[in-house]
Amino acid sequence: MMDLITMNLMKVFLGVGCFVIAWLSNFCVSMYYNIGANQEAFDKKKLFKGILKLIAIALGTALLTIGITTFIEYLEYAGLVVPESLDGVNIITIVGIYAGATGYYLKDCFMTLKGIFGEEEVVSGEVST
Repeated sequence: MMDLITMNLMKVFLGVGCFVIAWLSNFCVSMYYNIGANQEAFDKKKLFKGILKLIAIALGTALLTIGITTFIEYLEYAGLVVPESLDGVNIITIVGIYAGATGYYLKDCFMTLKGIFGEEEVVSGEVST
C-alpha cells in the first residue's frame, strides 16, 4: 500500500508543483505591478497570509491523496468490490483541480505582464492570494 500512496502522491505533487510555480510567478509579477507601477504600500500581512494559504493547500492535498488512496484500499480489504474505473478517478480529480488553478494563475500572470509592458490595462491588478 505504501507504494501506491507514494505513486499517487507523486502524481498529485507534480500538479501541485506546477500550481506553486504558476502562483509564485503571478505573485512576483503582481507584486511588482502593485508596488512598482501603482505605488501601493507593501503589506506584510497579505504576504504572510498568502504563504500560509499555499502551505495549507499543499498539506491538505497530501492528506486528501493519502486518505483517498487508503480508503479505496480499505474498501477492497473489507471485501467490497471497487470498480477498476474508480481506482484512478479520485487522483485524476485532484490533479484536475490543480490544472484549472494553474491555468488561472498563469493567465493572470500573463495579463499582468502585458499591463507592465503597457500593452493592456490590468483588470485584477492585485497580488492574488
